[in-house]
Parts: sequence; structure tokens; C-alpha cells
Amino acid sequence: MRTNISGPLIATIGSIALFGAFAWIMWQLGFFTFTGSDPSSKVVAAALGLAGALIGSLVTLVGLVLKYSIDERNAAIQEQTVAIQQQTEARSRSEAERTAQLAADAERRLKTEAAIQAVGLLSSSSGQDVSNTQRAGVILALADLEIFSLALSLTSQFLEQSGNKLDPGAACWVFHRALERGRLDVQEQAVAMTLRYLPGMLNKDGTSVFPRILTSKESSKLPDDVRFAGLLAVIDRNLLRPYHEWTDETPVTACHALHYVLKNDPVPYFREIAGKALHTFLMPLDGSFLIGLDAAEELPKVRLEVATYANSSVAGNVSGTKITRQKAFEAWAKDLSLQRASG
Repeated sequence: MRTNISGPLIATIGSIALFGAFAWIMWQLGFFTFTGSDPSSKVVAAALGLAGALIGSLVTLVGLVLKYSIDERNAAIQEQTVAIQQQTEARSRSEAERTAQLAADAERRLKTEAAIQAVGLLSSSSGQDVSNTQRAGVILALADLEIFSLALSLTSQFLEQSGNKLDPGAACWVFHRALERGRLDVQEQAVAMTLRYLPGMLNKDGTSVFPRILTSKESSKLPDDVRFAGLLAVIDRNLLRPYHEWTDETPVTACHALHYVLKNDPVPYFREIAGKALHTFLMPLDGSFLIGLDAAEELPKVRLEVATYANSSVAGNVSGTKITRQKAFEAWAKDLSLQRASG
């Protein structure tokens, strides 16, 4: 940007010329001629004083003009510097965006190639089915690469086949990863599949497998509809077996998860469902479900809290069965009462 100081410079030159003309006129009129008399000395002194004042004013004016020109030049330099910086930043952003786009394109190509290769591993060169372990390896790799649509589709296909040609633990890990890292549509698909295949996650030894995120505090980060389906999955898994048939801490984990929902979930209906389930699971017992709580002090508080939900209802059937959740709650409570009586 060019600095324009022609106006102040012309004004300064004009002022100097005017001062020179004024001084010349005063000289011609004899204001600077000293005759030795007292009046003459006073006139000369006054003229010199006036000339000195004018010279001081001119010096000040010249200084202001110089300062103005320097400030204008510095401002122009600063403006040019800012413009250069902005251009540099714009180029850097453009290059960064281009690099990111190239990286994203490369990642998509690699994922596509990996998906093609993974699908190729699902059948042998002779066209025969591969082992369950190899199937599990394929869908785990796809989920790890976050190719969730294909991973979930294959998981569903394998679980639907007769003989369950996929390890339930592998399926649960895929559901967990999809819920943890997937988009909303992926999360909805994963939690729906969790509910659908919940009975297949029970092991014959009284244990089960389950997507870990649905029983942890991380579940609070899930969208409302996904969190609601996950809450039902936690309840239904517990209801799929009577209390006395569980050999691991599944009931304990369920109660911890439900208690967290009851205390922290922002949706009142979700808290009501959790309270109803906890009322069923805790009322007939001595507090053994609430590990880490002082049963003598904390359990009465929790029981009093969940008692307000005793008459609430949870609609629908238990996943994979034709038994309503209300009937399942009643059967669970009866089994708990029998176990406590026999204990």
C-alpha cells in the first residue's frame, strides 16, 4: 500500500513560502532595521519575536508532518505484513485441507480393499465354508477398521444361519465397538441387533456375553433412543434366566447399571423403567447385589427410593421370548423370594 503524504507536504512547503514572503515584506518595511533609537529597538525586538514564534510553529509543523509520514509508512508496512500472513495462512489451510482430503481418500481406498479381502476370506479356494474362528477374525477386523455396516451385516448373517456359525463373544465385541464409535444409524443397528440376538448370548454354564458399553457409565453418552434400547437389553438379559441359574455377576452388573440410570439419566421415563427393574431385583434380597454399598445403611435408602416405582410397568416382551416383561418381573421376584427362603 503506497503512503499518500502529498497534502501535508504541500501545506508545509506553502507555510514555509508564506513565512519567507512575510519575513521579506517585514524586511522591506524596515521592521528589522535598527536605527539606534529606543522605539526602533522595540520594533526590531517585536519583529524578531514574531519571526521566532513563526519559526517555532514551522518547526512544529515540519515535525508533525514527519511523524505523520512515518506513522503512515509503518501502518502501510503493517497492513502489508498482515496481508502476507493472511495469504500464507490461506495457502496453509488449503494445503492442509488438500492433504486431509488425500488422506481420507487413501483411507477409503484401503478400507475398501480390506473389506474385499476380508469377504474373500469367508470361503476357501474350494468354495467350502471356513471355520467359526476365521469368521470371527474377519468381522473383528472389519469392526476394528470401523467398516461397521459390513461387519454388522455379516454378523447378522452368521447369527441367523443354522448352527450359529459365529462366536457370540465376537458378535458382542462388534456391537460394543459399533455403539462406541459408530454414527447414529450404526448405533441404532447395533443396539437393535443386541436386543434381537440376546438369547444367543447366554452360555450354558450360567454366564453370558454382552456389549460392555451398555453396562458402563459410557452409555450415558449414547443418543436417547439408543440408550433406551440399551436399558431394555440390560433388563432383558437379567430376566432371561431365573436368579438361581446365574453363576456369574450378571445380576450385580445389571443392578449397578440400573442404579446409575436411576440416579443420573436426564429422561424421567428411563429413570422410571430403571426404578421398576431395581425394585424387582432388590426388594426380596439382603443387598448382595449392591457390591460396595453398606447393606445396613445404603440398601434401605435404595429400597425406599425404588419403592415409588413398584406400580410402574415396562411394556413389551422380553427379547427373544413371548413372555411380557411384567410376567418376567413377577417370575424373577418369586424365584428370588424362594431362594431367600431356602437360604
